[in-house]
Amino acid sequence: MRQSGQAEKSVELFRKYPQKIKNDRVFCFEWGMSEGLANSRCTNICLAALSLADNLGLKWPTVEDASKGFAGMGKTFGRLYDIYNDKIFIEACGATLQLGMLVKRDEKGSEYFKEVEEKSLSEGVEKVSIQQALIRFKNGVAAAWERKEVNLSDYSVPDVRELKYGKLYKLLNIEQESFNKKQ
Repeated sequence: MRQSGQAEKSVELFRKYPQKIKNDRVFCFEWGMSEGLANSRCTNICLAALSLADNLGLKWPTVEDASKGFAGMGKTFGRLYDIYNDKIFIEACGATLQLGMLVKRDEKGSEYFKEVEEKSLSEGVEKVSIQQALIRFKNGVAAAWERKEVNLSDYSVPDVRELKYGKLYKLLNIEQESFNKKQ
């Protein structure tokens, strides 16, 4: 439905079956994409972040999960910056670019990352350490939660400010121990 231009109907369907979120990262990500296309961009960020988190208790996120997640969130963070003119969103846009560059991308993913790179560079966002990029990413997710358009708690979605990303860090070859010490 989302791909055929019926984002609102897609959102209705996802909201009807929120329990599926606990079983499927792709379900969570696709729900977020549909919300974004239905102009619930902060909600999109929250669901996309959840799709990469450990909190679902699912198997490890794949390279494809990470690439799609970071590319989609990068574009959305850029749009949120345009809407709210809040520096936290453009910094998160740049952070998703840096994190996304740590994973293998297909051609379409590379196009998304190029757009994200152009947006963040045009706004003066400079490359930072990976640890700082992770902080910016989490800050952007937290800011999206504060502005979410949909009360995700009604759908048993956990507070995304409490998400853990240990499996994602391992996928990206980021040493979690050194990150925790610097935080």
